[in-house]
Amino acid sequence: MSIAVRFHERYSKLLQQFAKSPSVRETALKQYISEELFKRTMELFKRFLSRGVDARTTEYLAHHVPTYTPQYESLLLSYYLPYMREEHAAEILLYTQKSTSLDLREPHTWYPFARALKRKIIYHAGPTNSGKTYNALQALKTCETGLYCGPLRLLALEAYDTLNAAGVWCSLMTGEEQREVPGAGHIACTVEMAPINRRWDVAVVDEIQMLGDESRGSAWTRAVLGLPANELHLCGDGSSLELVKTLCRATGEDLQVIQYDRFCPLNIDFEGLPGGLSDVKAGDCIVAFSKKAIFNIKAEIEFRTPHKVCVIYGQLPPETRRHQARLFNDTDSGYDVLVASDAVGMGLNLNIRRVVFHSLNKPGRGFTYSPLSVSAVKQIAGRAGRRSSQYNAFGLATCANPRDLASLKESLDTPMQAMITPRAGLQPEYEQVELLAMSMPGASLKEVLERFASDSRLDGSFFFCDLEDSLAVAETLDQLTLKERYQLCLAPANISRDIMRDWLLFFATQYAAGTTVFHPTFDMAQLQPLDKLDKLFHLEQYNTVITLWLWLSYRMPNDTFPGRSSAQAHQTCIIDAIDDTLLELTGTRRPGFSRSRRRPPPSHNAGTGNSNDGSTIPTNGYGVSSGARSSQQRRQSGSYA
Repeated sequence: MSIAVRFHERYSKLLQQFAKSPSVRETALKQYISEELFKRTMELFKRFLSRGVDARTTEYLAHHVPTYTPQYESLLLSYYLPYMREEHAAEILLYTQKSTSLDLREPHTWYPFARALKRKIIYHAGPTNSGKTYNALQALKTCETGLYCGPLRLLALEAYDTLNAAGVWCSLMTGEEQREVPGAGHIACTVEMAPINRRWDVAVVDEIQMLGDESRGSAWTRAVLGLPANELHLCGDGSSLELVKTLCRATGEDLQVIQYDRFCPLNIDFEGLPGGLSDVKAGDCIVAFSKKAIFNIKAEIEFRTPHKVCVIYGQLPPETRRHQARLFNDTDSGYDVLVASDAVGMGLNLNIRRVVFHSLNKPGRGFTYSPLSVSAVKQIAGRAGRRSSQYNAFGLATCANPRDLASLKESLDTPMQAMITPRAGLQPEYEQVELLAMSMPGASLKEVLERFASDSRLDGSFFFCDLEDSLAVAETLDQLTLKERYQLCLAPANISRDIMRDWLLFFATQYAAGTTVFHPTFDMAQLQPLDKLDKLFHLEQYNTVITLWLWLSYRMPNDTFPGRSSAQAHQTCIIDAIDDTLLELTGTRRPGFSRSRRRPPPSHNAGTGNSNDGSTIPTNGYGVSSGARSSQQRRQSGSYA
């Protein structure tokens, strides 16, 4: 019997053991030989052994290794690995690229600039109205270069104003606005805009508990791990403290913790509103979770009491929220009651005596409701009795529904130590998206992002942020480059609303066609016949569309989105109209109102929103797409807006 025949018969089973060995598979995987490639090429490797090794080794394998041993396994590996690198280099390279991009287990290694520093990290932990952010800002005032990162443009504006008022020159950088102050060594920005390629003396990251936010948490993770600052100040409640300790262990950095207590007590008003909204008093803030509820509550209070009511909710521009806050805080304005959404929980200093929760359940997607988190209840209730307000002896919190008082008490009594943010959000950097896309020839961005969501390897301290909105946008934008599509996926457009999806696609389609994308202009005079709430609804949409255009103008080539100053001036006019409309709404409604869906008939030429270049965007008669048409109807009409 020949050596080759004896080799085939005698060692076939031993090679099967080699193929099934966990240690061999682990070694192969470390060399970026995928499971699929490992299985597919094992028979080819057997043939290689029978003809591709020298006669002496073949003789040794055929006669001197009767059983499978670690030594035998090492010998085979010494042939297997070079064989695979020689014969299957392209497939190994492809899998290397894919595996590297999907391995998100050590995100601290993504930021070599920050890792080159020995940063001092200080966690300011405390409830609302405890002075934690104020103290962190003091460190910014004493350094040459400093950065403030907040969750809202409103908070960035507050820091920008505070620092400049103190003679510390500071620029502003948010997604849709950049104000450069000559000679400024400081920047106030939204956390997504945090510059991680520039060294800072001091950086402050506010609302650090948002590390665990399912949609935006990755921005806080990026700031904590990636900001190259000599001192990094983190401000928030204590729920993220253990998580931040874990991140600091990964980076090898020391963490200093400063604990804060409230300046004044926060008490529960168990009496509540026994007479309903008729019992609302000056300094009260009623918290509700839909715009319809907010305006119904405002109307009922103004109908049943002598109070005048300000409103604050998320769809209002930051400038309008600040204006409403100033009216409420000004004792001579006549406005002494506030109705607000949970947007009141951060970003504004308000003279609130008592927070009244209209409900402790917040609407979710669809028709679902979920209870407010303990952290959210504490944050919102803590707005009462602020140190700088006229009600600084103590704050009060209560519920419109007496049955909710027990839940309110349970949330407020929950100690900080029991509030835990278990994991930090992650999203891939663009370079990782690009690397994975290279390993998936022909795949759409949607498919690449779905692969990230399904196959990413994460450490137990992290979770993959919700990409639902990004995926919905990505599937429609394959005519652009990968980088352009990924940027558009991050645009501040709530694409669950057809109108914003249509405008984003309209801008993207114009850009992809090589057309100059002028900002839209809206004829607000056409809104005069409308009911005031309908008018407000349209003005808010106008503002959101201009905000989206401005956001894109800072990310796409300058010559493709020209006229930024003109867009900002137009937006200022829209915001002024929103302010005026809110003032006109005071005392003009009876309770029980809900916004009508009926529209007065448009004039002959009213159905246009102009793009500043003479082109016409099909709209519903008031300069904004109604979003009521189906996708098929939009395609048939050639309309994207």
